[in-house]
Amino acid sequence: MTADLVVFLRERLDGDAAAAERHSCALDCMERIHSDWHRVRLARERGDTVQRLASLGLGLDDVGAWRPEAALHTVHPSKMRGTALDSARVLREVEAKRRLLDLHSVVHRQIGWLEDGSEESSKLPVCGHCVPKHQHYSSRKDVPEGPCLTVRLLAAVYEDHLDYQPGWRP
Repeated sequence: MTADLVVFLRERLDGDAAAAERHSCALDCMERIHSDWHRVRLARERGDTVQRLASLGLGLDDVGAWRPEAALHTVHPSKMRGTALDSARVLREVEAKRRLLDLHSVVHRQIGWLEDGSEESSKLPVCGHCVPKHQHYSSRKDVPEGPCLTVRLLAAVYEDHLDYQPGWRP
């Protein structure tokens, strides 16, 4: 389960990063188009001809295709920067989550516990960050094996994904 959850989470983070990269390209394109639309609108207000508008770097097809009434109902792309739709922010979040995943990686540690009055121990898979070396617990059932709560919480946002397993829920 440990490796499966970590692989699942890394794949989701890779997908988020790829989607953010694609969104960044689209947002840059939207900003260019919005800028071109303003250039066309200002030129038309000055009474420029189609030939003059084309000389601004827009093709004749582009000039004729602009519908100012449609542009009035769109959000300027710059207003998306700094929001949840901002691809740079998404990429920073993905990197932070990757670092948390690395920090909370599962390691095999010698863990001790009490069993029927005597001390038992075994090498168990535990979070290397949350479970210190040579940790002792009052019983075997208290040992937090596998991915810690932090990793499970990171994965929980993907619970609607087909590959998410119910046993991973925090």
